[in-house]
Amino acid sequence: MALAHERAALIADSVVEGIRSDADRAEVLSQWRTRAAAMLPSGAIDVTDRADGMRVATVIWRADDSAEPCPEPQTLPHSVCIAVAFARCRRL
Repeated sequence: MALAHERAALIADSVVEGIRSDADRAEVLSQWRTRAAAMLPSGAIDVTDRADGMRVATVIWRADDSAEPCPEPQTLPHSVCIAVAFARCRRL
């Protein structure tokens, strides 16, 4: 379980860094979705834009029944997650 959390944190951080400066979001997500699926059981990634200007990168994976469930609304039963909130950088 600790290895999955470590991998999910790496993926979430990489996604945040990849799209923070408005890089091609679709390309970054495509690359990391493939990696998440390979690195985590039923691994998936989602990035949501909140009304307050913040974004949330969520890495989700399947876990056993004893794991703490993911509080993010878009997740499936028996899944855990790491969610990282971040602000979009604006270029001057």
